[in-house]
Amino acid sequence: MVAAVHQPNYLPWLGFFHKLRHCDVFIVLDDVQFPRHQGQGNWINRSRINVNGSPTWLSVPIQRPSGVQMVGDVRFADHSWSSRHRRTLEVSYRKAPHFDAMTTLLDGVYAPGEDTLMAFNLRAISLVLDRLGAGDASKIVMASTYGITSSGTDRLIDLVKAVGATTYMTGRGAGEYLEPEKFAAASIALTVQDFVEVPRPQLRTSEFVPGLSILDALLMVGLAGTNALLETRTGD
Repeated sequence: MVAAVHQPNYLPWLGFFHKLRHCDVFIVLDDVQFPRHQGQGNWINRSRINVNGSPTWLSVPIQRPSGVQMVGDVRFADHSWSSRHRRTLEVSYRKAPHFDAMTTLLDGVYAPGEDTLMAFNLRAISLVLDRLGAGDASKIVMASTYGITSSGTDRLIDLVKAVGATTYMTGRGAGEYLEPEKFAAASIALTVQDFVEVPRPQLRTSEFVPGLSILDALLMVGLAGTNALLETRTGD
């Protein structure tokens, strides 16, 4: 059984969904500290889309109280941002081939309701997964469920053990902080997600812009095209 661990990002890129598709259990880190001192934010409250051929940030305004703030506790600074983001997507992608087919998904994603960023992100991710139709949403579990108090590599190992997995899937850039010898000592195998984003048509640019929200793929190549981009097996 393969487990992956990830933060609950805002409308993530294809690599996030690729990792989710090719693991058996996807552990969401809802009980870790929200990173501080990172300008406008990080991938938990920001995503990139194509605006006039250039990668542009969509940033969710969040409250930044003093002291430690856990990811699951982050709240919005205001509630008007969702309509602004929805409008930006419509203006930027209304000429995309699959915009009309994805209108109900966009309306569902930006429907009001949540008070916390994590709740919004998880609902948005689930809506995308449901639309893709591969049943991947059933793989998602919350790290807080297991009450793990360790940190760093030890925390990852404890989470993998808690869900009964024997292999941990890591991203390609994780070698900077992982301690492989600890996984070996715990009899947990390591596998590296080998995902390379395949260029696809994009609006108003002749050069492919990687790393955009999965919405870019859904709006440009549709459900079948996006699923095809996610079906490359890790390690192939």
